[in-house]
Amino acid sequence: MSSSQTLSSILEDNHASHEELSRELRRLSSSISGRITQRDVSIIEVSMNDIAQIVDIIVEERDSDLLYELLALVRNIVPFMQDLRNDLNHSPLNETLAQTVFAKPLIGSLDELPVACYLRLLQYFANSMASDRNTSRSLYPILLPSEGEPLLQVLRCPHEKLVSLAVIVLCHLLENDMNCSDFVKRDDFVEFTRILVRRTLDNSDRDALSLLKKFVMSPMFFSAHFDGLDVSTQCFLMDLISEELTEIDPESEVPTLPRESLEFCIERVKNHIGSMRKTSDHRDPPAMEILFVKLITILSLSSLRDPQGVVTKDLELLIMTIECLRSVHALREDSTTDLDRRSDFGSLAGNKEDIFDHPYFGLKRDLVRLIGNMCYKDKRNQDTVRDFNGIELLCDMSCLDARNPFITQWIVLALRNLVEGNEENKHIIASLTKKPEV
Repeated sequence: MSSSQTLSSILEDNHASHEELSRELRRLSSSISGRITQRDVSIIEVSMNDIAQIVDIIVEERDSDLLYELLALVRNIVPFMQDLRNDLNHSPLNETLAQTVFAKPLIGSLDELPVACYLRLLQYFANSMASDRNTSRSLYPILLPSEGEPLLQVLRCPHEKLVSLAVIVLCHLLENDMNCSDFVKRDDFVEFTRILVRRTLDNSDRDALSLLKKFVMSPMFFSAHFDGLDVSTQCFLMDLISEELTEIDPESEVPTLPRESLEFCIERVKNHIGSMRKTSDHRDPPAMEILFVKLITILSLSSLRDPQGVVTKDLELLIMTIECLRSVHALREDSTTDLDRRSDFGSLAGNKEDIFDHPYFGLKRDLVRLIGNMCYKDKRNQDTVRDFNGIELLCDMSCLDARNPFITQWIVLALRNLVEGNEENKHIIASLTKKPEV
């Protein structure tokens, strides 16, 4: 008698016990597991009708043991039985299985069976999506419904293995661009992001990091959700953006921020510099200053590859950047501020806190880089820098500074961009004389 006949006969036998049915499901699941390496499951036949009948029994009689065994079977079947996988994806059975499992409490229960059912359900869904990416579209409304939060509930639970698997499932779901676009619009997106950041930092979860990289490059990320995040999360994600813009794979397309994100960053930078103009003793909270520095870094990196000219065409941004650099440079000898230049390299050796962890680390360098990049083959911007005495400013700040590594090189590059095809700027530089260091 074949496996499918055995399963069917048990289902047809009104006197058969649930234990017999569970035993046969377990045997089928084990048989498939034993044939995975050969990828030969042709002799094991399980019909949609069989699965549908078992699901009906589970729902009607709330049999967790039977649910547990069925989930193991479908988990093992879907990678190898395409027809059955397609049938499951186009039937209401996936939703019924999910609702049955998600109805079980994860927190506050001493029963380990619900956790095991959650694990097998997520493994089943992960296998389905790994075998066929199109599956993610049909599973999205099941795992991430507009009302309710089953996947978020799993991510909040204390079971590490289950949380890790939920992140993997989320990765599969959001490989679909349409799913990702819908996900970024969710009201609970901020909480998902907080959880993923925490997993990245506390657990070195690469899948969580991969999702965050996808989120920060979304057009809606800044405008819809950035202000809802706490400052430490904002800083982490901005550092992540900088890394994405810095790491260039020669075999892949150069990463660029969406226009909407660049416009958001530009507006925040302008607002910050504008607040600095109002009063000479204006002082933002330290966290806001750190965010400002990170925004400047992002714009300086983005201005290097700005195909739409979002950064380079913003004349007001260029003028305000020159003013900001001048204000920062004016405080270079004032040790009562955090903006003084540090050239005492010997005494600073190994002082990570005073250099790399300093809130203004790299600010002057990135302001210079932003100005230089905005002037690359752009006559209007070159002339604007000259009109606002930016050339003299750049030449005056070429000294080494431990808090602004490679600033001299960026100044040289900025000056090179300023004089390319611009005779007036060449004359300005030629007329300058070096002043002795005080």
